[in-house]
Amino acid sequence: MAYNVPTNAIANNYKVCWPKDILYDNNKFVGYTMPLAFTGSQTLYNLCQGNNNKLPDNWKNKFDRYSNSGMTNRVKLCVNISAALYIIQRMNSYVIADLKPQNVMITLNGKVSIIDCDSIQISSNNNLLFPARVATPDYMPPESTKIDLQNESIPSYWDFFSMAVMYYQVFLGIHPYTASFTGKYENSNTIQSKISEGLFVHGRQKSFINTLPPPHNNYEYLPPSLKHLFIRAFEYGHVNPTSRPDTEEWGKTLYAEVEQNSIKGMKPIPTHTGRIHIETSVSNPAPAPVPHPKKVKKYLFIALLYQLIGRGIYYLDYKNKTPNKKRIYFRLFIAAILGIFLIPFDIPLISFIGDLAAFIGLITTYLIGIIETISLYVNQLNNKY
Repeated sequence: MAYNVPTNAIANNYKVCWPKDILYDNNKFVGYTMPLAFTGSQTLYNLCQGNNNKLPDNWKNKFDRYSNSGMTNRVKLCVNISAALYIIQRMNSYVIADLKPQNVMITLNGKVSIIDCDSIQISSNNNLLFPARVATPDYMPPESTKIDLQNESIPSYWDFFSMAVMYYQVFLGIHPYTASFTGKYENSNTIQSKISEGLFVHGRQKSFINTLPPPHNNYEYLPPSLKHLFIRAFEYGHVNPTSRPDTEEWGKTLYAEVEQNSIKGMKPIPTHTGRIHIETSVSNPAPAPVPHPKKVKKYLFIALLYQLIGRGIYYLDYKNKTPNKKRIYFRLFIAAILGIFLIPFDIPLISFIGDLAAFIGLITTYLIGIIETISLYVNQLNNKY
């Protein structure tokens, strides 16, 4: 590492505290010397909490997430973090693996230092040269359960997950997987298990949430572009890790939001005393259920059943060459009754291709039934059998 220092590792707004010199004692390796973080730095962890009690007053005012200027400063800070991490990522040989707020130091004016760089993974052409020695479960991606840290090469998108978790905490003051769940996820009690199950609180499984801590509600105040990056990092990335946004995309998107002056302050969470605090187990109504394929298929089955009955009636009329008003009226009655159940008012935007296909099939089948019924009725009136 000391012989492969990244280009531009130190700039005005960021610093990658990369190993500089190798230390030996009687020809035995004992460690490295590294650049110090910027003077006056504090750990990013203090800024990731729901309250800022550990910060001096000037820090609280500068990074007040409940004001537009404070949130803008937080976004600017993440721009600098992205720039520093990009310096490491672009070398294509290093993965931090243990990226977390405790390994990022920040100053009051937004300067960033990446520390503890002596324990990152080193690889070349997917060949592991030096394994990552440590990683923190709350920042490890779901695929980490299938990777042997000591013997397998960690891909770069591992860090992209950890980075997204950090940014969520910087903005909202809570981990993106902190919530209690019910149903089949009732026993997912640790952050690591929730990550493994893909239980991002704003994702597909949100209908299983039993208790949602209030800080998550401020997610709606984030710009759409940032919410989309979080969805890709935690939802799409759960299935396909390569779809997670990288450091460059995060940096450009965050910078664009700053330039557009679109950052808004979060909504305060008052207690009975009027103070701001974070609650970890407050009852909150579960969000509206995400449509499930089985529900859509149920509607489709009803539509097909209606078609089967209707076609039978139509066949009898056609075979006898004699119109039967009672059968026609019966079919219209069935169409009206089933229509009440078929029109899926409770189905929001369908997110799965399978659901979409079933929904289109449902509508098509139902419309064909109505058209056939009307056609049959018109033919009967015009005696065109």
